[in-house]
Amino acid sequence: MFAYLCNQYPDMELDWGFFEKVRTKRNGLSYYGTPVAEKHWKEVALQFQLYLKLLKKKLQERLKPVLKMK
Repeated sequence: MFAYLCNQYPDMELDWGFFEKVRTKRNGLSYYGTPVAEKHWKEVALQFQLYLKLLKKKLQERLKPVLKMK
């Protein structure tokens, strides 16, 4: 999903490196039981919030014409 977003919507300027960093941390935790310190999640929390806000805005923009039709 992240690769798709990065490739299909370059105007959003999403950072593939960020997604890869978070993915490897999550996979380490899920598949290998590697603990992740809280400070590591705090480091990415702001970027998560910014990306979520951006994605929400883009979705609302794309859905606006559809919602007006109803």
